[in-house]
Amino acid sequence: MKRFALTLLLASGCYASTHVVRRIESRRSPRAETCTTVPLYSDRGPSRERVAIAVVSSECRTSKEAECRAHLQQAGCEANADAVVEVTQRPADGHLRMVGTAVEFTSE
Repeated sequence: MKRFALTLLLASGCYASTHVVRRIESRRSPRAETCTTVPLYSDRGPSRERVAIAVVSSECRTSKEAECRAHLQQAGCEANADAVVEVTQRPADGHLRMVGTAVEFTSE
């Protein structure tokens, strides 16, 4: 039933932004403070030692790039990441998919 409703929603032209977190490693403990934003980098980001902890992605309409970035940052927060690096954009059929690697910095 849920699959039918989602198919109907997508077929009608309504499209909600979403994000996905695929954990690679979950050895970090949750943050003490609430995460509101995680830096996004299209390259490797700051030259510090790091470990990849998740692959994060978001998908939205092509015209909603800022919303897509916000969802990607939210996914980074859910992964408890210090940053999301190597962010790429892949437009397809009126939709925009952003993918990046959530990382934990292991050195200062």
